[in-house]
Amino acid sequence: MKSERYIKCNSCPDIKATPNLYAALRQLRRPPEYASKAETNNANLVLEADQPSAGRKLWVDALCINQADLAERLQQVIIMGSIYSQAERVILWLGEAFEECESAFTLIAQVAEKRDA
Repeated sequence: MKSERYIKCNSCPDIKATPNLYAALRQLRRPPEYASKAETNNANLVLEADQPSAGRKLWVDALCINQADLAERLQQVIIMGSIYSQAERVILWLGEAFEECESAFTLIAQVAEKRDA
């Protein structure tokens, strides 16, 4: 069993992260050359405002929405279209890659290429 992982975002209290959330945010964090020794042990993830990607704003539903509160989740789903339509870029995390998913990504790339043509 993997140890528990936590996320520190600016001055907020540490947030316990699911394995999927932690993996997604690791892919979006600053490059390893900017990581502190505390980060390199992979025990915790630090998202600080002073990092090179500080200009980037992330809206992560697993962090921004209280997943235990059904009313809040429903309210947020209603405004997700507005949030995504105003985004400069949307990144969808489907989980960590595995061998069989390469053909799915190839198909997605082909569809996107036809759409952009």
